[in-house]
Amino acid sequence: MNPFIKLCFIGFFAYLAYTLARFPVIPLYAESLHLSSEQIGLVVGASTLTGVFFKMPAGALSDVFGRRVIMLIGVCFFAFTPFFYFLAKDATALFIIRMIHGFATAVFTPVASALISDLANKTNRGQLLSTYSSANMIGRTLGPVIGGWLLFISGFYLPFLASGIAGLIALIFALSYPKEKASDVKGLKHIQFISGLKEVLSNKAILIVSVVECIQYLATGSIECFLPLYSKNIVHLIEWQIGILFGVQVIATMISKPFLGVISDKFGRKPQITIGLILGGITCALIPYLNSFFGILFLIAIYGLTVAVVTSATAAFVTDLARKENYGSAHGVFGTIMDIGHASGPIFGGILVARLNYNLLFLTSGVFLILCGILFKISIGFKKEVPLVI
Repeated sequence: MNPFIKLCFIGFFAYLAYTLARFPVIPLYAESLHLSSEQIGLVVGASTLTGVFFKMPAGALSDVFGRRVIMLIGVCFFAFTPFFYFLAKDATALFIIRMIHGFATAVFTPVASALISDLANKTNRGQLLSTYSSANMIGRTLGPVIGGWLLFISGFYLPFLASGIAGLIALIFALSYPKEKASDVKGLKHIQFISGLKEVLSNKAILIVSVVECIQYLATGSIECFLPLYSKNIVHLIEWQIGILFGVQVIATMISKPFLGVISDKFGRKPQITIGLILGGITCALIPYLNSFFGILFLIAIYGLTVAVVTSATAAFVTDLARKENYGSAHGVFGTIMDIGHASGPIFGGILVARLNYNLLFLTSGVFLILCGILFKISIGFKKEVPLVI
């Protein structure tokens, strides 16, 4: 099997596993344990907090040790962690298990992006990165829908069991991924490890794009965490309907992302990122004003499209701006800063919901996205786009 296609299968099953045990299951499971809004936010954000600390070193280590061995470590966390969720009977235990589960995406995500960057060339990296991401999103789409349905018919046991099974399938595919040539694995060189990270961290443009992704996922993280509770407690939807909401969001992102990746390859990353942020902010702010299943369904589909507009360009932009020797480090830094936002979203949202209300949560998230789009336009501009993507 072609390595790119095999990596797409690994990503599909890995993220199917991850989302089966995530939304809408985790917020509702936490609520069933009688956790407060602040505690639910911390629990949901816990897995992403792991990425804040480990994505950067995981990506950099893949530059040194080789991608495959680091990828396998990440996939093992997808495969085995879901079987431990029923040990969590209070906030502390659930927080710890969520932190451990976070090693799955913390280790796997930047390494997979670096693998795609290795396989791509300068004219198709947006397309390949977005196509791979869409394969992941098929799993992300099925996860909430299947998880919500299993939760509706049987409670929490089956979603967690199905998550572990999907993770084991991802591990089987990962074990058959081709090994690097000996010449491609550099061995442990701490000087190279440190210098690669220093070079990436000194690149202003990479940091700006990473902060954009951070704000995008801050808003997305708050929506992922509290839209299930808003839909259940305010709009009075049932579990399978909530699962469909998340499925539609991811479908909108998944279907449009490869096409938008090609658009960013041809016409540039920067305008696309700005437009996506502003439209996403407007959509997010409108959520409280359409209080019905179909109203929220419409808005969450549009929001999923705007996420695709932004993220189909950001990951490829980071590769554009990095040297090949530092692809792992670049995507590790990018993923770390992104996860700061993704982890902060549920925590920030929990505080807003507890102190104010759901409406202010969606409005504030929308304002952040709009301001981010404006500031990105000001800070990085649209001039000299073509030399950065050839």
